[in-house]
Amino acid sequence: MKSIAKIFYTTDYSKFNTLAGNRQVNIAHVKKLESSFDEEYLISPILVNEKFQIIDGQHRFEAAKNLKLPIYYYMIQGYELSQVQRLNTNLKEWKMIDYLESYASLGYKEYILFKRFMSEFPMFSLTACQVILSNASARKQIQSDLFKSETNKSGRLSMNEFKNGNFKVKNYKQAVQNAQRILDFKEYYDGYGRKAFVSAMVRIFQHKNYDHERMMQRLKSYPGEFQHCLNMIKYREQIEKIFNHRSRKKLTLIY
Repeated sequence: MKSIAKIFYTTDYSKFNTLAGNRQVNIAHVKKLESSFDEEYLISPILVNEKFQIIDGQHRFEAAKNLKLPIYYYMIQGYELSQVQRLNTNLKEWKMIDYLESYASLGYKEYILFKRFMSEFPMFSLTACQVILSNASARKQIQSDLFKSETNKSGRLSMNEFKNGNFKVKNYKQAVQNAQRILDFKEYYDGYGRKAFVSAMVRIFQHKNYDHERMMQRLKSYPGEFQHCLNMIKYREQIEKIFNHRSRKKLTLIY
């Protein structure tokens, strides 16, 4: 049996360094590890290079340091950022629900509200709830901004903000109202909880010409009109067609 690297330990935390370009330390993850370490501190060595830059185990290092526990580590020379990225790709990442539970347990008010909303509307997925809570502002918007692509930069940033503990509930009361409106579609469309549909409706609710009672009347008169769509733009077109059927006052959703 060959030995690749020896395991060392130390309480001299100052000898370790972060590696530029590595993922930021997530406070919620560190707190979760601290709770686990308090119960039982198992030997789980971090990986460093010859410069004592942490290649793998940033969160374990921070948790152990905060609790003044010894750092177990092993060293492999030559490892740099490319190896960090490959390790991060191969390791199982936290799910969104993990971040939600962690930040809520730490007392983050926005995440506590998020959990409350999910308990009130369990029929919606976490991502659908995120859409409703983050886009429920009653503020006026330019019509051309209502239907930006779901794959744009701002969409990716909102996901990162959620993971970093920076998610904001725009208007909880409005979010509840919008969720209840979306539930009104349940009788006519079994895909009412799909993220693309929810995204479309949240934006449509902000349109000055949208009339929810009129929309429900249209669906009662023409049941079975809804079809599954691949994205919210297609849902917009479908909703616009149903809403405007035999109507003088047209709803035109520019995008």
